[in-house]
Amino acid sequence: MIIDYTCTQNETPTQVMLWLSQCPGGISQPHNLTNYDLKWFVNSINSNTGGTPVTSMNMSTTVNFTPTITFLPPTDVVGTFYYYAEIMNPSMSTCGFIGTLRSGTVEIVINSVLGINDFSDEKTSIGLYPNPSLNYMLVSGLTKTENYNIYNIIGAKVWKGAISPNERINIQNLRAGMYFFKMDNRNPIKFIKK
Repeated sequence: MIIDYTCTQNETPTQVMLWLSQCPGGISQPHNLTNYDLKWFVNSINSNTGGTPVTSMNMSTTVNFTPTITFLPPTDVVGTFYYYAEIMNPSMSTCGFIGTLRSGTVEIVINSVLGINDFSDEKTSIGLYPNPSLNYMLVSGLTKTENYNIYNIIGAKVWKGAISPNERINIQNLRAGMYFFKMDNRNPIKFIKK
């Protein structure tokens, strides 16, 4: 099930809440002291598999167990993201809770804060190529040296630097996946590292 949640970039996030069915088709619940690992993942596509881990923790069920978990999604990178959770490694195998249980996805849309200059020709004429890329990228439409940052899909800064016209950006050390290229006072550009 997809729950839509939309906010503006850098807005204080609202908790994302998911319900994990631990005993489908039965009335029993896991033992009230079952320990398990909880991991949150983020994806760029609407899928609850193959995502990038965001956070993990060890938890324990309680006497009044309710399989509801919450997470505060980051809001610093513009885009559409799909979050899901997995619980695994139970300390007691009851009610079929012996492997990994996975939630559905929650769609999070982070919109940019639009300013009066966001639609200028300069902002829309910048591009990255090749995209996807394996080793290097060029920035098209650049007229002067500018600073840039590269963020991963969960909004963590993984690289920064300065780029001049016709200069290549080395992305060989990035893991394969989706990233965001952001220059000062410009909208972010999504790119894929092969």
